[in-house]
Amino acid sequence: MNKIKLLVLEGCTKCEKLKQELGKNYIHYDYEVCKSDTEICDSIEDLIGCSNYPIVLKMINTNFIEEIIYVANTYEDISKKIMFNDKIKGKAFHSIDQLIEYTIKL
Repeated sequence: MNKIKLLVLEGCTKCEKLKQELGKNYIHYDYEVCKSDTEICDSIEDLIGCSNYPIVLKMINTNFIEEIIYVANTYEDISKKIMFNDKIKGKAFHSIDQLIEYTIKL
């Protein structure tokens, strides 16, 4: 079974919207509030080249990321096949609504 982990910011309305929609659909998730000293958040931002939140991590288990789902900075990233480190899939979306729709179907 896949596990969903959210990377969110305090006070982020898009992050709250994602959490609410997952809750409405009875989807269990863990989340981490990213602060300036949060290593995992900085590492993911560096990897995807994007600092938009929320970021969704589809986990194989608690230690391995299978897919990173995020709202892209540029249109070039949207809908193209993305691989990070030849192991982790990436999926970029144009809007938070598209990200939510995709995440609910995981």
